[in-house]
Amino acid sequence: MKETCETLNINHITTSFYHPQSNGRIERFHRTLHDVLSKLMRDDTSTWDLFLNQALAAIRFNISESSKFSPFYLLYTRDAVLPVDNIMKPHRKYMGEDLHQIMLNQQHKAFVLVHRSMKQAQKRQLKYKNKNCVDEGFKIGDPVYCKNHLKKNKLDNRWTPYFRIVDQTSPVSFMIKDQLTGVVRKAHAEHLRIAKIDEWDIPKNKGKQLRKAAYVASPDVSSSDMEVDTDSDSDFNKPLATLAKKYRKERTNSSDEESIPLMELSKLLKEKEREENYDSDSEESMSVNEIIETNLKTKCKDKNVKVKELLASISNML
Repeated sequence: MKETCETLNINHITTSFYHPQSNGRIERFHRTLHDVLSKLMRDDTSTWDLFLNQALAAIRFNISESSKFSPFYLLYTRDAVLPVDNIMKPHRKYMGEDLHQIMLNQQHKAFVLVHRSMKQAQKRQLKYKNKNCVDEGFKIGDPVYCKNHLKKNKLDNRWTPYFRIVDQTSPVSFMIKDQLTGVVRKAHAEHLRIAKIDEWDIPKNKGKQLRKAAYVASPDVSSSDMEVDTDSDSDFNKPLATLAKKYRKERTNSSDEESIPLMELSKLLKEKEREENYDSDSEESMSVNEIIETNLKTKCKDKNVKVKELLASISNML
């Protein structure tokens, strides 16, 4: 398939997982086909292939809401002749000898009307589509949450952490990498959410050592760009655990108390109170020690004086 597309100069773009809106037209047609088949089959669903031609005929012969024409008319420039038409025996109009040219003119007029109707339908549909859309502004290197499509029960987390954007394949499709396993996959922008690394509880691997999460330089990067000091590396090339520690430390040392969560702020206040109490206790203990030392020095001086007096009296007696 890939070689065929390259030979025919076809740019084959794959869609994201769990996002059927990327193939909106064909998926909407599948929905219509399923609805028609369900009406025809009733209870016996094992013979759906026997009713497929009838379902397709019903879709092709009916007028579309967007184009205002039936698909059969746009292809053959005439309405389909159904069994009921043969029973009623309608009188066909004489189109003249230049039938081919007349049909081409009618088809051209129909295509112009279809184009106008489709433009109006697209504007109407785009209005409802963009009603609740929000531009997150994802960039390469951003840490993100990915929507969990494999939940085992309703209480599981809806968002999976530890992902980072490594490439952008289209305006709404991104390649994300799991920072713990190194697995790269494709995801739609609707299934991503911006994350803060310092909020992640990075699990500790017991037993087997994990590889460091470092990115390989792309081939487009020149040698001059590679000769950069390691101290100036961007956050994009740093491991996840290192970034988490860095952001926690910055938030802990931050003087702006509004940017610190309440739990961490209470911990910091308690630690400051402990340090102040410890400093006051140490000052008191130092003052007590000084008093004891001075007392010992005075006592030693008194003993020395008494010994000298005793020796002087003994020498006088001799």
